[in-house]
Parts: sequence; structure tokens; C-alpha cells
Amino acid sequence: LRWMLDNAPTQPNNDDRNFRRAVELYSALAEEAESESNTQAYLDTAYTIVNNAPSRLEELGADYSAFNWTMRKGRFLQQYGEQMPDVSDDPVTYYREAFNIAPDKMQAYYIDRIVSTYLNNGEQQAALTFMDEVEAALSDDSDVMNVVNQYRRQVFGRNPQARIEFLEAKLEESPDDPQIMGDLFELYMQ
Repeated sequence: LRWMLDNAPTQPNNDDRNFRRAVELYSALAEEAESESNTQAYLDTAYTIVNNAPSRLEELGADYSAFNWTMRKGRFLQQYGEQMPDVSDDPVTYYREAFNIAPDKMQAYYIDRIVSTYLNNGEQQAALTFMDEVEAALSDDSDVMNVVNQYRRQVFGRNPQARIEFLEAKLEESPDDPQIMGDLFELYMQ
């Protein structure tokens, strides 16, 4: 496999399969390693491949998905990041980047991870802004919208002023929406 990556990385179908196989192989070797130093070496090799594969594949003109590789990097860091003290990247950074690449491919679990990280870091406005982006892109996905609505209730329950600001922004987008007007009026009265 190492020879393939050095000499024929995109063979036989001009795609990313050899890079994917290498990440899987080195991750599995790390899990089976009997010493901490071997585990670390295998994880470092796998991380290097995950990190460098997209640019190498782009350079080679191979078929690959930037979304999948960004998600792969996030999942790798989520699974093995604690075992890699020299790597300080947060997996959620890559989940957010993947959302920007292809929002329609994101699953509810990763939306949940992104929003909860924003809220745990005290970035309430960033969480609300992201939830608006998610709603605009994935309003038809009931699992995703359940996550978004659950977090909105949580935020607005702790901070009613945030709900007013949210509805005022919605009213600017849809100035004739009677539901938004009624909800805002009720909140103003309270």
C-alpha cells in the first residue's frame, strides 16, 4: 500500500480508494499495536494521510469528494484526537467546514455536535446564526430540524431576549408573516 501511494496512488480507477485504504489500515494497526510508541506512530501516519490526501488528489486530478475527506478528518480527530497530544485541531471545525462544502449531505448528529460546541464555548450568537443556516439549507430534513428546534428552545428558554432578536431577524426576511408578528407581539407584551 505504501508503494501504491508513492508510485500509483490513484490506480486503478483514478480515485481516492488507496488513500482511504491507507487511513483504515494505519488506524486498525494503531488499535492493535502492543506498545504506545507503535500506536502513536500508526496514528501519526494515518493523520498525515488524512491531512494531505485532498491536496495530493487534487494535484493528481483524481476523483474524490472534498466533503468526504473533510468529514473523514473530523471523524478521525474525534475518534483518535485524545491519543494524539501534538494535534490540537477540533473535529467540529472540520464538521463545520464540511457543512459549508455540502450542507445537504450533513447528518443530524454532526449538526448537533457543531451547535453544542458553540453553546458549550459560550458562543450563543454563532450557534443561532448556524442554526439559521441549517434551517435555510435543510428545512426538509426532520431529524436535523428536530436538533435545531431543540437547541433553539434551550437557548430561548434561558434567554428570552435572544428569541426576540431571532424573530425580529425573521420578520425582516418575511415582513408580512402573521405568525412571526403575533409571536413578537406576545414577547413584547411579556
